[in-house]
Amino acid sequence: MSSLGGKSSIAQAISKANKVAIAKPELAPYGKAAVDYLKGQGLWDLAKDKLVYADNIGSATSLCDERCC
Repeated sequence: MSSLGGKSSIAQAISKANKVAIAKPELAPYGKAAVDYLKGQGLWDLAKDKLVYADNIGSATSLCDERCC
């Protein structure tokens, strides 16, 4: 990850978000990678109650467009 944003920027974005959309970890590699990243960076507890899951990354993007994540 680039040093331009970093963990604090992601934590701030998660805190401000109503929902965070990711692909279902059991179906999509990007979803598993998102969960692994959140856990590895210590952001899981901040994000877990805001997560909404989609079948794939394209659907996750659509959820954000529809629900204004």
